[in-house]
Amino acid sequence: MTPVVLFGNSASTAMAYHQLTADPAYSVAGFTLDRDFISQNEWFGLPMVPFEEVEQYFPPDSHDMLIAIAYTSMNTLRQERYDQAIEKGFSFASYIHPTALIYPGVSFGEHCMVGPFTVIQPDAQIGNNVVIRDHCHIGHDNRIHDHCFISGHCNISGYVTLESHCFLGAGVVVKNGLTLKRSSLIGAGVTILDNTSEHDVYMNRSAQKLPFPSDRIKI
Repeated sequence: MTPVVLFGNSASTAMAYHQLTADPAYSVAGFTLDRDFISQNEWFGLPMVPFEEVEQYFPPDSHDMLIAIAYTSMNTLRQERYDQAIEKGFSFASYIHPTALIYPGVSFGEHCMVGPFTVIQPDAQIGNNVVIRDHCHIGHDNRIHDHCFISGHCNISGYVTLESHCFLGAGVVVKNGLTLKRSSLIGAGVTILDNTSEHDVYMNRSAQKLPFPSDRIKI
């Protein structure tokens, strides 16, 4: 068991900490963060050290790294810290929740996270530094490229390609056979029925508010 150092101090970092500490296959050694953002020297009783010199506290030859942050700046911050950790000599932890169903033929790159009750169907290929949250459906023969973030309850049909740095909000549905180009941003609840272009943004309108109170509705 190689101890893991978690980068971050956000809700995503805390969630990763709780998931890893609940799994006997993992041991969390501490946390790291950019020096200017450190406000405390410990978190969850473990040391919080500057990322600029993390290798002095947690040597890369005996610790793995997990960049436990979300999708800031269309996943580029997570990519930057991932690349910098490589330069420092770190290898990476990945985490697949034990309730996730991973079919035969699925391949993963390094540094991936898969949340509870997610299903990844046969022959899907997942790149490096990819986050897939809870209760997602990743269809057969999907190609999820590096640095993507897929929020909870997304439903991606078969033969879909997500190019790098895509972000899918909660509950997104993607029709089979489509390609979402690099850095596509798909907002919560959107259904995608056509290919996207690079840096496209798709958002749903909010539900209609009706002009009478709920106590007038008989349910």
